[in-house]
Amino acid sequence: YEVKELIGKDVRIFSPPDLHKYTTKSEITKWKGKVRESINVRKDGSLFAVRLITDVVKNMRGETIAFVTISEDISDRVTIHEVDTENVSKEKINFEEGVNPQEKIV
Repeated sequence: YEVKELIGKDVRIFSPPDLHKYTTKSEITKWKGKVRESINVRKDGSLFAVRLITDVVKNMRGETIAFVTISEDISDRVTIHEVDTENVSKEKINFEEGVNPQEKIV
């Protein structure tokens, strides 16, 4: 992707629809950071294995206001069939509780 193609897009364009992951606000506020493996989608639609590294962003009062995830291509050492996607929360964030609903690329 070119940067201009991604700005304002939903982050879920990088994952297959059946692997969209949901987490509750209360779970996010407890995170100290999270590392997991998953599968991402390239612009051409092909799938590849990734390591996702997520960290929480807090304001001056220590309240969780966002989270940031880095995606590392690990397809040189792991195939998509070896990725453990079962160890993922399927609960949806309740955006009314104050988590920013804009999961957009900025």
